[in-house]
Amino acid sequence: PAMKLSKIGSVALVWMVILGMSSASANVFGKDDRVEMNGKGYPWSAIGRIDLDNNWCTATLIGIDLILTAAHCVLDETGRQRPDLEFMPNYRDGEYKKKAKLTEIWVGSHQPLVDVEQDWAIARISKPLGRRFGTIAVAASDASPSLENHSVTLAGYSMDFWYGNTAGVQDNCAITGVLGARLMHDCDSRPGASGAALFVRTGKNGGLRVVAVNSAERFEDVTTRRLPRPG
Repeated sequence: PAMKLSKIGSVALVWMVILGMSSASANVFGKDDRVEMNGKGYPWSAIGRIDLDNNWCTATLIGIDLILTAAHCVLDETGRQRPDLEFMPNYRDGEYKKKAKLTEIWVGSHQPLVDVEQDWAIARISKPLGRRFGTIAVAASDASPSLENHSVTLAGYSMDFWYGNTAGVQDNCAITGVLGARLMHDCDSRPGASGAALFVRTGKNGGLRVVAVNSAERFEDVTTRRLPRPG
């Protein structure tokens, strides 16, 4: 699949937008495999929520003062940065310990609903919350693992899971198909999980690497290239 290489500071980032393949009523595949993100420790501490006017999105600390989310979460209908957005890491049971304002953003597209494959955003926040809550590294272009051979994990604040007050976490999801530069996964998720990072464990020590951004659900029946589920 096509990938976009961006550079913010000294960090080289590969962005692949991930879309879930949805059923007609919900993006949940058979039994709901999500569990509550109850842990205070890493990596869950690095995952948090961004509240919008009438809903919310998920974001992940990828640097001491940088978060990763979806572009449509931080842009308004005109393509401008939404005002007064705040990131709340380790948001659980509707509560959080710290929050920080989004001060500046970099986006893949200012029309993310049209350029779906570029629906990603990096935002700088007003406080170095990564020092306290931890960060999840982003896979570099020459080290990005083959998603055909790895299971992925998604943690997002889906509206259908505890009303988004606690994130739902699903391990061992699979990449199920390819549609152009977009990938489909079978992680259970709903709106509110937009912007959530998909990550894998790599290397002997099981280090975490962000490999993609959760962008949207896919309802239409189209032809895709199927990938084998990882063993």
